[in-house]
Amino acid sequence: MKQAEKVLNTALNGLDLIGYRLDQFGITDKVNRHNALAFLFAEQQRLKGELDSLNVKVMARKAQLDRLRRQFEQQTRSSLNGLLEPFKSTLTRLQDQRSSNAS
Repeated sequence: MKQAEKVLNTALNGLDLIGYRLDQFGITDKVNRHNALAFLFAEQQRLKGELDSLNVKVMARKAQLDRLRRQFEQQTRSSLNGLLEPFKSTLTRLQDQRSSNAS
């Protein structure tokens, strides 16, 4: 038997003993390894649910940020194209004049 299993069995036996003594004194009969393990399992499931909820929130925020980044890139491209359009048309006109003068 591994050391961890020995420690766990000792702890569970101690928990059962405490529960037995509490039951003998008429305090409670709810302290035992089964109730402790059920509690731990329920807490584990609750924590898994919380983690899933956090993952959904993170993914939603990531999608939102990705969408905002794409919108920003599109607006930047549109603005740059709008600013460069007069220069492009002037350059095209100058190139056309140069080629017509060369002929």
